Amino acid sequence: MSEFNTYLKTQKDSDAVNAISTFLALNDMPRADSASVDLVIHAGNAILETAHAACKAAREANCPLLFSGGIGHSTTLLMETVKAENLLPEAYLENRSEAEIFGVLASEV
Repeated sequence: MSEFNTYLKTQKDSDAVNAISTFLALNDMPRADSASVDLVIHAGNAILETAHAACKAAREANCPLLFSGGIGHSTTLLMETVKAENLLPEAYLENRSEAEIFGVLASEV
């Protein structure tokens, strides 16, 4: 968390982050029975809840799920979360992309 403090120096900064977070948190995915869904794509990040939602959407739509995401700015945070929740062995996480980590987590469900 201390990393964010170096960027959020003013109320305007905090308001901007909150506005973006609110937008990203919208659950505007159509229900599987109300629209035709051919593929669900989950863009890599460090938030496990988004992967859960993507898995649920793909399962309900009975369609494939594609995980994307390489090794980038969110990867370390994702690894820390996965380690903290004991979801995968620490040795497995080394040099793995976000897509690989989420793929393994999804296949375990």
